[in-house]
Amino acid sequence: MANSQQIWAATLAADGGAFYRAPLGTAIPSDPVAALAVDYKDQGFVGDDGFKISPKRDVKQHKAFGGETVKVTQDSFEVQVKVTLYETNVNSLKTVFGDDNVTATDVGGHVKYTVKWDRTQLPRSVFVIRFIDGNKTGLHIIEEGQVVELDDVEYVHDSLVKYSITINCYAPSNGNPPVYSLIDDADDLTLDS
Repeated sequence: MANSQQIWAATLAADGGAFYRAPLGTAIPSDPVAALAVDYKDQGFVGDDGFKISPKRDVKQHKAFGGETVKVTQDSFEVQVKVTLYETNVNSLKTVFGDDNVTATDVGGHVKYTVKWDRTQLPRSVFVIRFIDGNKTGLHIIEEGQVVELDDVEYVHDSLVKYSITINCYAPSNGNPPVYSLIDDADDLTLDS
């Protein structure tokens, strides 16, 4: 039976946290409503286009004589996540440019940054996307993700400075998929299969 309470419109949690990064090996969350480990760094505000998760299956359709498709094989599977970071802070800069390429120093109550825009390949990290809808809470877990693309960063007077990144998601050695979700739906009171 149809149930409109099972329709989601993902939005930001009350504490403002939506996107987090931690080093590989950090404890992976197992409960969407539990606090994240301290190593997860909040990336701050993200763009109003939210998160775009793009799974892609590269398939081949095999035809029989006469043109009928008789079999489909899958050559590859990959997942990418796209997100725009709005804040320029130590956490977002390290995500975009690499931990070793960003230094931040407290100088008498304000921060001075040095950011290296270089060719160094960025490391794999753990990423968590958190979203809510009323009494529903969800997490998308990327146990091994790597920032592989940064769109143009524009510095103009009538627009925000923002960092639009693409993350490649890899399947970890523990057998988990490249991305998986944990969902706590307090409005869904019955398990109907």
